[in-house]
Parts: sequence; structure tokens; C-alpha cells
Amino acid sequence: MANFDDMKINLNKSLKIIKINGKDVNVLQYLPAEEKNSILENVIQQADQGTILNTFLLDCIFDMYLIFSYTDIKFTDEQKNNILDTYDLLESNGLVDIIIAAIPENEYNILRDNLQDMVDDYLGYRNSARALLKQFEFFAPDAAEKLKEATKDLDVEKLKDVLQLAGSTGINNAIGQY
Repeated sequence: MANFDDMKINLNKSLKIIKINGKDVNVLQYLPAEEKNSILENVIQQADQGTILNTFLLDCIFDMYLIFSYTDIKFTDEQKNNILDTYDLLESNGLVDIIIAAIPENEYNILRDNLQDMVDDYLGYRNSARALLKQFEFFAPDAAEKLKEATKDLDVEKLKDVLQLAGSTGINNAIGQY
């Protein structure tokens, strides 16, 4: 029986070198699973806009996280924080496709397929009754406070009189038809 430690297996740290505007850019050929998972979680989180999952933003952020993680290109904090502006610079110069093409197809497909699975699961959850209850739990206190504020000057006795008058004149039956 083989002992795993005796196999002397090392993490694949091979690189593919591409040229961008005369500069060598190293592109990793394998990214550890923990980093792949981090990419997927960050992409979903940043594309979540509260009520929708912005799929355009999702695609842009996904491409940028691949570039941040697989290449040795140094980006400033400002360039990372303004991710769409940085994406525009790279995309408008045809560099996004060049860089992503240097990532092995298997690596890219694993990430893309898992991202799609996560999006499907995320949307399934967001549309579930459990998520609706969580959203209600989140928004209910604010809605209750607004309702309290809107009804604070409501005279219940006058409202009862109006409803009684409507009932005796048949108005409430007419309102119920519409």
C-alpha cells in the first residue's frame, strides 16, 4: 500500500508566460481549491444587489478575480476597488480574453461551472419561502415603524362611525365589488 507522504506529490505551480504590451505576464496553470472557492464567494457577494443578482456585474467581476488570482499583474488598491473601471481598461484593449485564454481550459471550466451552480442555488434560495421569511424579518421592523407613524393620529371611533355609515348605506357593498 502506498503512503501519500512517500509519493512526494507537490502542488502544481507551473506558469504560462504571455506578453502584454512587451511585458511578461505569468499566468498560473493551477489555483488551489481554497482560492477558487474564495473567488466564487466574492463574485456572488459583490454581484448581489439586494433584490437581484446582477449577472452582467457577475461576469465582469468573475473575469477580474481570475486576472487578480491567476496572474502576477500588480494592481493598486484603487484599481481593485474600482473593479469595473479596471475591467473596462483591460476589456477595451482585448486583454481580458488574452489573459483568460492563458488559463487552462479545465481550470476555467471548473470555476465557471461551479459559479453557475452557485448562482442557481443562490437564486433558488432567494425565491424560497425561507428566504422570504428572512427578508420579512429584516424589513418588518422598519415597515411596522412606518405603519405606526402613519396611524398615530388615526381616530378609531371616527373610523368606526365611517364604516357603520358605509354599512348602513350600502356603500361598502359597492366598494367590495371593485
